[in-house]
Amino acid sequence: MITKTAANDSGDFARWALSNLTDPLPEAEIRSFITHKLGLEIKAPRKPRGGPRFQVGDEILIKKDKHKNAETAAVYEKFHGKVGEVIEADSTGVTVKFKTGGEGVFPDAQKLRGVGIYKYLPPFVVQGSPAMEMVYLAEEKEINDEQKVIVDKYLSNGRTQARSGNYYSGFAFSASVNQGGQVYFSVFPQQRVEVDPESERGFLPRSFNPTKGQVVYMGLLGKRPLGWDKQWAQQNGEERAASLRSRVIRLAHSQPELRPALLPLLKAASAFPRVVREVEEHDRAAPSSFFRDKRGSQEENESEAQAREILEKNLEPLKRGYWKPPHNLALNFALMGANLWTFTILPLFWKKQGYRADLNGIVIQPIWRSVQSGTTLGYQNSSGFSILTPDVAQNIVSLIGRAETIQDTVREELRMIEMHFGIEIPSQIKASLASTDMLKVAKRRWRVDTLNLKKRLIPFDGSKPRDLGTFD
Repeated sequence: MITKTAANDSGDFARWALSNLTDPLPEAEIRSFITHKLGLEIKAPRKPRGGPRFQVGDEILIKKDKHKNAETAAVYEKFHGKVGEVIEADSTGVTVKFKTGGEGVFPDAQKLRGVGIYKYLPPFVVQGSPAMEMVYLAEEKEINDEQKVIVDKYLSNGRTQARSGNYYSGFAFSASVNQGGQVYFSVFPQQRVEVDPESERGFLPRSFNPTKGQVVYMGLLGKRPLGWDKQWAQQNGEERAASLRSRVIRLAHSQPELRPALLPLLKAASAFPRVVREVEEHDRAAPSSFFRDKRGSQEENESEAQAREILEKNLEPLKRGYWKPPHNLALNFALMGANLWTFTILPLFWKKQGYRADLNGIVIQPIWRSVQSGTTLGYQNSSGFSILTPDVAQNIVSLIGRAETIQDTVREELRMIEMHFGIEIPSQIKASLASTDMLKVAKRRWRVDTLNLKKRLIPFDGSKPRDLGTFD
């Protein structure tokens, strides 16, 4: 029984991790966490037992929806969701005695695929392992249809919280090394309860292989990195605040009687002088002493107007931003904040996801991403807001103008994929991706949320590119 549950902000935490922890945890760090933090022994590879798949004494679980042969489906439907013990076995089938009574003969149970019979893991008490949480990106071949249904059910039930299919919390109960020397561990995730009401199981165990998937974050439940929530709030605050600003403006337009309360609040924050002017300009045909009294100082307004004039003269306006095609640097401007963003076609964790040998193609994700650090514009004031001045505007124009072009960025990132994976991307693909069409893509992708953007497969055989699904 899990008594400590994951917080309602698990979805936000997963999105923060995926946005900011750009490299998956190395296997050595995962091994250390399993042994030192969870107190689990990483066991040696299991020796495969000889003989058929199911043997006398094995406990099994019947699932009718997994059985593909209609000719033998009746017995699976009869005992669906039931747990039993194998009492007879041969090379093709088994006889099972069920705990709730009755026996069944399953003539094709020993097949490896397409039969609705599975080994049953009985409930047990997890000893000594503290609750953990993890953000994990799985590969398609790791996830079966049942797990997809369970994840969809978990996400759809999150009516009061933003959930993420990449988030897990619960108890790890075993860790082993497989025959290839790769470590894997098994967890009872709180988010993956049994969907089928007829089943006699409760929590569905899930195994994770960090070599096949990617562990973005792993930690003890309740011990998240300090300040993650503030960082995520700051990263998301721009979008939320811009939305709030729009709602306040509409409210001020539609209900003039509320303006005496709304405009002073907006003017009180140094980030809002432009918002006040937008409301004022809406009613310019009927100016009043009220609007004049609520304006910022003439010096402030003139300085900002000069700065905006510089930006609009030298850069192309975007939705709450500025760009200078074909350069790969842009200014995201909201609430008087000046934040530089750069264009890239590389997906997150591109060193694992950038090339798919199984699909014979490269994977791209054209998107603007925030420049996390290393750029100083000289505009940050003591209150934490960004003040746009003519000097700052000139600095921004200079920085954007010195950035490499989007085509150069694409060519360099394709070269990085080739060198990292030891492959050669067909020349026609490189020429197509680095064409001027990518400038149109960049403009369409401005302010698109990375987490809502699908990765795109570019096949080497010349077939049509396609978007990869959630579990690809």
